[in-house]
Amino acid sequence: MKSITSPEILDELGRVLIRKFDVPKDNVTEYTRGILLASEVVFPVGEVKVIKEDPTDNVILETAYLGKADLIISGDKHLLKLKQFENIEIKKARAL
Repeated sequence: MKSITSPEILDELGRVLIRKFDVPKDNVTEYTRGILLASEVVFPVGEVKVIKEDPTDNVILETAYLGKADLIISGDKHLLKLKQFENIEIKKARAL
């Protein structure tokens, strides 16, 4: 199984780690660097427009699609409501 990410996902991860979990910025940089080293990076251009309630979630779908992912692991309610996108399953981490 491979990890797929995009610059937009890494930016959002950084913001969430700082805002919700009070992670120091230096640690966020270290974490995102580790993810970059372990992941294939794709570059979404904003073509996927499936989630209307929170359009920023569409970058997750487009990243998964461009990276030919089999699975999206998320806690996001909009993504989980879809359950699947273009043959890509969407599940909570606890469900694995």
